[in-house]
Amino acid sequence: PATAHHEEPASDHMDMGCTPIDDNTFFVGDPSLAKKIVASMTVAERKDAEAKLSEAAGRPISLTPDRNRDNQEDFDAYESTLKEKGYNVLRLPHLEPSGISRSYLSYNNCLMERFTREDGTDVRRVFLPVYDIPKLDDAATQIWNSQGFEVIPMPLSGLSERWGALRCVSNWLERSPQG
Repeated sequence: PATAHHEEPASDHMDMGCTPIDDNTFFVGDPSLAKKIVASMTVAERKDAEAKLSEAAGRPISLTPDRNRDNQEDFDAYESTLKEKGYNVLRLPHLEPSGISRSYLSYNNCLMERFTREDGTDVRRVFLPVYDIPKLDDAATQIWNSQGFEVIPMPLSGLSERWGALRCVSNWLERSPQG
């Protein structure tokens, strides 16, 4: 998008912050939402979360967002573009912690499963990255649940620290219930 924020070289891709969940609705990452959630954490909760992320990374990680990687404008531009095209947009927490880190805490880069059972019931599941940070993980889970998805948590702190996420380490799987 045409924003004042320019990445050189590009440090992310659309999957990290934008997820179509049906024909009319997208989830878009929101660094400001993640910042609000982190700000609501007690000192002990934050210390615990940073310790867990640091252990997974093997180096110190802080939940303070990296100022050099604050891309709120990009996410807001995604939302604006999608809304201009007539899509519904809901926001999910997205955080890029600071420290000696290139990690993402993205609840967009996931795998979804949608199918209809033989009895006619629709199934909507999301295999959702979680980071052992209850306030962030719970907020993202609630947002996915609000759209009718069963959430299957996938602990990914270690992978996130290696600059990846769930869809990054998987490939499209296509199957059908035909026998």
